[in-house]
Amino acid sequence: MAAYLHPFVATGVEQDAGPCHMAGSDAQHRDRQPLPIVRSAALFDRIVRARSAMLALYWLAFLEGAVLPVPLEAAMAPYMQLRRDRVWLIAAVGLAGFLTSALAGYVIGAMLFEQLGPEILAYMGWEENFAWVQARIETYGFFALLVLGVIPLPTQIGMMAAGALGFPLWLFLPAVSIPRGVRYFGLGVAVLFWGDRVERWLRRRTPALPKPAAPARARPVQPPR
Repeated sequence: MAAYLHPFVATGVEQDAGPCHMAGSDAQHRDRQPLPIVRSAALFDRIVRARSAMLALYWLAFLEGAVLPVPLEAAMAPYMQLRRDRVWLIAAVGLAGFLTSALAGYVIGAMLFEQLGPEILAYMGWEENFAWVQARIETYGFFALLVLGVIPLPTQIGMMAAGALGFPLWLFLPAVSIPRGVRYFGLGVAVLFWGDRVERWLRRRTPALPKPAAPARARPVQPPR
């Protein structure tokens, strides 16, 4: 177990390695440096290669479509970078999670809007935007939902508004899938061709996303005397 945790956790107090260490307690004290508690780059690499990584991505996409203000691409880009063999699956799972969230918003608007809608809109501060989106969907229908998928407005407003208006479900699903699918699969294409540049570009525009820590340098081993 200790060997498994060693790449991620260090206490800052190293075990004695026998004759390979420098002689003298003062020299050992000066040589010791506290290590990071978590090396985020190595940890993220283990997470994305875990069996449950796709399930975690699915629920992250669901939450991004429901409440999270950070775009999912900020997490998908480094994931795609580390798993280029699964770029299209990553994009598909992200789209599936978002569509589940879209259906949940549609159902709230269609069946529970009178009970939950006003409270949700008031809590999130979406009252004015909801009225504007609802008017656009009434006028332009399918094309309004297409445009709502790319403009900087919370997508949850369009989901609830479409459900409250009784917009046909068979038109709602492609209307919300097309712009989001273009974003996710387009990101996959961009990562395959310009992976590092795409990841840096997204990180500059997502300040809340932590930057991966640089791997710690290995300390040279002193030869035995």
